[in-house]
Amino acid sequence: MVRTLKQSQWIRGAVRAAPVLSILLGLVIFGGGTGCASTQGGAAINKLYEAHSAYDNGDFPRAARLAGEFVAASPKGSDASRAYYVRALTHARDGRRNAAFDDLNRALEASDDPDVRWRALAQRGVMRFEDERWAEASADLEAAIERMPRSGRTDWFLYRLGQALERTGRWADARAKFQRVVNEFPTGPVTPNARRRLALNLDHFSIQCGVFQKKENATRVAADLGRQRFASGVYRDARPEGDHWVVRVGRYSTYAEAQDALARIKSHVADAVIWP
Repeated sequence: MVRTLKQSQWIRGAVRAAPVLSILLGLVIFGGGTGCASTQGGAAINKLYEAHSAYDNGDFPRAARLAGEFVAASPKGSDASRAYYVRALTHARDGRRNAAFDDLNRALEASDDPDVRWRALAQRGVMRFEDERWAEASADLEAAIERMPRSGRTDWFLYRLGQALERTGRWADARAKFQRVVNEFPTGPVTPNARRRLALNLDHFSIQCGVFQKKENATRVAADLGRQRFASGVYRDARPEGDHWVVRVGRYSTYAEAQDALARIKSHVADAVIWP
């Protein structure tokens, strides 16, 4: 029997979310209203269907093997792009990042299938974000967002794009993405984070060197850092349980600059972190 790839068939992807958001994103490969009809014959499309089903059922080695057999026989076209995408997800799950990137690139090159394209761009963009390739991540996420349906967790990708833009020093562009999250997804799970980003109205990163309940303790730490030739300041942080006092060092336009500063400061403040 020839199996068809229906819009009701789902595959859960390997896109990983930032730990602070605790989101595991699911990706659809076949369907979602934009799926394309198969161009392959019965035996071939059965193999692709079985690769999809194996992934969906957690049999990742079998999914990778079947997807590999499919693209070995049919390396071009929309079905090939889906097979490359399935195999990329198995590589990503198993930590084979270079192989995952290779297959995502092949998925994008194999066809112009719009459904697979936005998913492959989204997966690649998040992986590039994880690899701290902020500019490339921004480009991929921007392209994915332009193509994805609203059901594709657009709010999450917009927020991640905003973070990537911040980290390349594009603060105004980042605020525009956070504003879209607030305007278009007012009750979404990442909207509180976007509102906080907008309220801070930032144009730089700093190094946070401590949070204190007593201002005099914060002042003492800031003075110690000043003696080490670090330009530090003490800032009030209003909280429901009462004011706290935060010590921060420096103003850095890009995340890379902040990372360099953090490496120097950690020899003096072991638990220093990049803010925000």
